[in-house]
Amino acid sequence: MINKKFKLPQEKIEEIKHFEKKWTELMNNLGEMKINQLELETRELYLKQHYVDLQDMRNTLLNNLKSEYGEGFVDLDQNTYNLK
Repeated sequence: MINKKFKLPQEKIEEIKHFEKKWTELMNNLGEMKINQLELETRELYLKQHYVDLQDMRNTLLNNLKSEYGEGFVDLDQNTYNLK
């Protein structure tokens, strides 16, 4: 098999370099977007777990108050626990 080489004109070289630059920019942007997406998903999972933890904490607090004082509600303006 014969290997032939052709000298490319500067115009073609510039077109190829321009394409490669744009392709690299696109790949970098897609990669950055994916990293941002993963960070957002991680943050969302953390916040969902924090939400569940706070609900558990609230339920524990309310159950403790109910056990100690009976069925009622908290009035933080008056710093009281009012029976129903």
